[in-house]
Amino acid sequence: DNVAKFYIQPFFAPNDGVATRMWIQSLGDSWPHRDGFALYSLGSFDTDTGHFEPTDPTLVLSGNAISEKYAPHNQGETVQ
Repeated sequence: DNVAKFYIQPFFAPNDGVATRMWIQSLGDSWPHRDGFALYSLGSFDTDTGHFEPTDPTLVLSGNAISEKYAPHNQGETVQ
């Protein structure tokens, strides 16, 4: 959260695409303020061994780069 100046609790996803989808959906009421948020990758998690391999934070998606077609009011509609 760029405005509040803190990081929100991390979550696990199988890849950046799924993480992006989960993150966009989690914005909820914060959707109009999405430009104040960014999604970062912090490493990888091996589901076979339970090992987490941290990396330097890598930007996956900036909130201001999210298209309006993903807005909550457009969910369930076909975007052409």
